[in-house]
Amino acid sequence: MLAGSWRYVVGGGPDLPDHTMTFTPFGDLVQSVLVEEGVESRVLLMYEVDGDTLVMDQPNALEPDRKAYVVDADELRIGADDAAVYRREPHGSVSDPDAYMLALASAALHRALSQASDAESFVPFLISDDPENRTVRRILAPDVHVARGAAQNEMKKLGAETHAAAFAFQGVVEIEGEAFDAAVVEVSQRGRLYGLLLGQPFGRNEEGHLVRITDLDVETNENWFEVDHPSEKKPKPAAKKKPAAKKAVAKKPAAKKAVAKKAVAKKAVAKKAPAKKTVAKKAVAKKKPAGKKAVAKKAPSRKTRR
Repeated sequence: MLAGSWRYVVGGGPDLPDHTMTFTPFGDLVQSVLVEEGVESRVLLMYEVDGDTLVMDQPNALEPDRKAYVVDADELRIGADDAAVYRREPHGSVSDPDAYMLALASAALHRALSQASDAESFVPFLISDDPENRTVRRILAPDVHVARGAAQNEMKKLGAETHAAAFAFQGVVEIEGEAFDAAVVEVSQRGRLYGLLLGQPFGRNEEGHLVRITDLDVETNENWFEVDHPSEKKPKPAAKKKPAAKKAVAKKPAAKKAVAKKAVAKKAVAKKAPAKKTVAKKAVAKKKPAGKKAVAKKAPSRKTRR
């Protein structure tokens, strides 16, 4: 009942900004703060339902936030006194169309970092979502490039009911001349012109515990699902009496602006992407200066309660 995107209407306190809450059926939650230009910031969370209580893992909170909730058709109310009221957004016209991809990528990053915390590296894997199931496939290959190709082949076999998928692998990035391991996720959603590429550098403190080194980087990437590019559609024939109109129609295909080149995905493991650093800025730990002791703690933006 909670799965989907909900836009804030009223209540919940005097200082709540315009925002949406996007729930996946698998415990992922993205809160997106909206402005006139689009999305200003996002917070990546996890959630679970305990009877009539919504339990949300909030960043920097000592304990999960527990609030009563009620879903009545297309209305969601969170809280008992002065409840925050939300309206369900129609599928296909949500305020933050990237929210589901970020939710799935966040889940993939948490899984990757959890595996890396128990070993020096993790095996590449592919996560795919349909409306009722989340499936994880390990990709066994001699190197990352072969694994990436194998993951793309696996995605071609997925049925139309699979609407999103994420491939996670371990790479290396260089920060201020020092190399760090990084969990890298390429996520795609069916029907979108582009996908997303996320990279999370990590290291280990003196106790050997895994810690995140910098903020999470996010940039656009190719969509691994088939994309119906506007430029591929047959143009309407121009009127015979107005041949000059053909010159005026010429324009740059929109898809090329939105989709990052394939080379970006390969280079992303070797450099820090600057494109959308603010996307998940609130959800992760701040950068720790190189050489200083890192505090061992779980990144609050990616806590899970599975």
